Formats: sequence, structure tokens, C-alpha cells
Amino acid sequence: MKTPVDPTPARTILLVDDDAITTLVMSQVLRKAGYDTIEVRSGQEAIALLTQVQVDLALLDVMMGDMSGIELAQYLKDKTDIPFLFISANAETDIVKQAIQHGAFGYLVKPFEIAQIVPTCDAAIGRADEIKQLRTNEISLTNALNASRETSMAIGLLMSKFNTDRTTALDVLRKYARSNRCKIDEVANNLLAAEELFNSIDNLFPKNNSKQTK
Repeated sequence: MKTPVDPTPARTILLVDDDAITTLVMSQVLRKAGYDTIEVRSGQEAIALLTQVQVDLALLDVMMGDMSGIELAQYLKDKTDIPFLFISANAETDIVKQAIQHGAFGYLVKPFEIAQIVPTCDAAIGRADEIKQLRTNEISLTNALNASRETSMAIGLLMSKFNTDRTTALDVLRKYARSNRCKIDEVANNLLAAEELFNSIDNLFPKNNSKQTK
């Protein structure tokens, strides 16, 4: 009997730390928890890697040789949508403030408890997923509202042009969309664009002003 295959792929966590022992320990703990991990030693390595692979979370050491974790966090914030945590041997308030200002989803202070690693990563990925879903829902709602507004305007245009009622105008839009295998909002958008173009061209024609004869 074959073992059922889990359809959900493992989430990938990028570890960016020039301390080989730290990355080794964290990688082993995270892999036991079901995560895939990728380890790099510098910020530049991380940036080069991110052009080739996708990751779900990055753990950034604050103090590194070529590029600080703060600088790498700024890059991730500006160029990607990858959530990140900071790792540091410094628990001072100013470092924590910088982490918050740069949008960190969490913070681990060395030496950290092994038991803290997985829950902290779980929470960060879960929160990042929630934010992505909220953004997706917001975009979908905005698109739906825009489509509804454009469809209503197109219906009004048809009612005016053909001296018909709203139900008939909507029915015509639906029939045209079905026969041309496209969405009704696409038809509405094309109608509005055509009307705008017609009006623009019409305004370019000289108007005949009849002179009054005495």
C-alpha cells in the first residue's frame, strides 16, 4: 500500500548568517519541523540566490561582514514580498526599534532557546500569509467595484443611445459578451472607450455657425 503524498509542498526558509554553527543548528531544527532550508553566509549571497529560488521566510543576522541584516531587510522590503525575522546577539532597544521600522515579523536574540525557533517562524509565515490574503481580497474587491461601475455606465450609455430600458440594455450586453466569449465588464469597458474616442473626434470637427442675414 502506497503512502499518501502530502499535496502541500514544504515551505522554504532562507537563513542568512555568517555564523556556521547558528545556521547549522537552526537548519536542523527547522527541517525536523517540516521546513526546507537554504543557508548562505552573506547578504550578497542571499540577493544572488533570490534571483533563482523562491523562499517563504528569511532569517537575517543583524551583524554581518559585507552587508548588515538591516540593509538586507531594506532590500527585501523594497524589492520583494518576502517576510523576514532578525537574529542578533544584541537585545538593545534601538536594534529592536530598527527591526520594527524595517517591517520585521519577529526577532530572535542569541543565544536563543531551541524551542523558540519553530513557533517564531510559524507565526511569521502565518502572519505573512494573512497579509497576502488581505491584499488579494482588497485587489479583488477593487476590481469588482470598478467592473460594476463601468458596467453601470455602459448600460446607461446604451439606454441613452437606443432609447431603451435598463433590463434590455443589460440583456444586450450579456448576449454580446456570451457570443464573443468575453466578460461583460470587458464589453462595457470597450463601449466606454469607443464613446470617449467618438466624442474626442467629434470635438475636432468645425462647428457650422449659421450667420443671421439682415
